[in-house]
Amino acid sequence: MWTREQRIRIYVAWIRGMMLAGFAAIAWLFLASLWRHHREPTLLHLQAPPYGDASLQTSPGVTGGHSSRVLLFWQGERLRVYIFPYVDGVYALPQGAWWQVGAMCARLRLQRQQDWIGCDDDAPAHRWHLDGRSWTGTEPSLIALHASPDGRGGWWVEIPAAMN
Repeated sequence: MWTREQRIRIYVAWIRGMMLAGFAAIAWLFLASLWRHHREPTLLHLQAPPYGDASLQTSPGVTGGHSSRVLLFWQGERLRVYIFPYVDGVYALPQGAWWQVGAMCARLRLQRQQDWIGCDDDAPAHRWHLDGRSWTGTEPSLIALHASPDGRGGWWVEIPAAMN
């Protein structure tokens, strides 16, 4: 049989072990809550161009480890925001759906006079209307992002979880 002092030492060691395990669990939960879940949208802070201008801004790492380019421009009083996958210095344009990469485009262009956004080539299949609709009707619409003003001249743009 164990003496009284041995039982007390065992109980104290058991209580210390339980407290240590509890603190470790609480610390793990706290740290896990700080990590971003892979299904959460990503928020980017971008500067909108002046009225009448357009801007292509790079946002690294938001599309599956690759970078992407966010196109911002004003159409009337509305800020339009579209995202394009950008891999190895070229834009990856869709073919039939956004997850099927078709054409590669070295230079994206915004042509206000002719009401289109697209690749700087002569192929209408690589163009979209300024409101994001496909130029030919066979390609998917542009991925429009929601932008909210931050109150200090910048904009918060939410990248959907599907693009992360």
